[in-house]
Amino acid sequence: MGRLAPPDNIDSIRSKEIENIIHCSLQYFEYDDAIMLAEVYHETVNTSDSLYLYAYCLSRAERLEAAYNLLKLKFLSSPEIRYLFAHCCYHLEKYQEAEMALRVHDQPKLDNCFTNTSVESFAHSLLSRVFVETGRPDEAADEGKLALKQNVFSWTSLKTLCNLGVGNPENIYTSLLTCVNEARSADKPKTSKSTSIATRNTEKLAKNAEKRTPSSSKEVEQKVTCFAPKKSKTVIVAKRNAELGVVRRRLEEGMETRRSSRSYGISQDSENQTVVKDLRTSTRSRVAGLSGCGTPRSLQDKQLR
Repeated sequence: MGRLAPPDNIDSIRSKEIENIIHCSLQYFEYDDAIMLAEVYHETVNTSDSLYLYAYCLSRAERLEAAYNLLKLKFLSSPEIRYLFAHCCYHLEKYQEAEMALRVHDQPKLDNCFTNTSVESFAHSLLSRVFVETGRPDEAADEGKLALKQNVFSWTSLKTLCNLGVGNPENIYTSLLTCVNEARSADKPKTSKSTSIATRNTEKLAKNAEKRTPSSSKEVEQKVTCFAPKKSKTVIVAKRNAELGVVRRRLEEGMETRRSSRSYGISQDSENQTVVKDLRTSTRSRVAGLSGCGTPRSLQDKQLR
């Protein structure tokens, strides 16, 4: 977009800051602030960029009539300004002026100023809709196809072609699908190669780590051999025999103590039995002697009384 030389009272950095503030106000729907600042900025700078920004703020605030009147009196020096003026004319139903802003004067096709610009596909789409409104379906279909050729994601152009009866989504988006499939097929071997390379690298790193760091079992064996040397078999056998001898002695001592306790108990029982027998015989003999003395016991009791 062409730009006039800015005046001395404002430099390029300051103008860039003002434009950023205006776009920020538009982003957060503060249209009145954006319009006021854009108007002051355009009156100060008076460039094609400031003119476009001022008209753009008016159109965003749905003040299309004001934007139309602003641009009608100016020279449409850039493709962006011409497209914005045609947009205002189309929505104000001024189709003839919109067509004149977009196409070549003597031919029903887009003006050359839109070629190889970011506005080209959108200008084709808008001109297609203008041709629909003016009753020229063939020219509208041609412009719609050109718009889709420039931008396959133009849903408005596809809808216009479908309304005209010439739109076939399968045919229109065949090229897009082939491009997508080719891109996917091209990415697959790259990803597989990258994954294989990554796996190889990880395997190499693992092998190197194994070589550098010994296993834990080997470390334990080395520690045992360093701090606790192995004993000979003869020493181990002698130690086991000594332990078995101690166990046998303890078992034999236990058997002897049990036998002695049993024999002592039997002799004690026999002695007790003989003592009991002697006591019984002595008591019987005493009772027999008392009964043989002559006087009955009842009589003795009477005498005592």
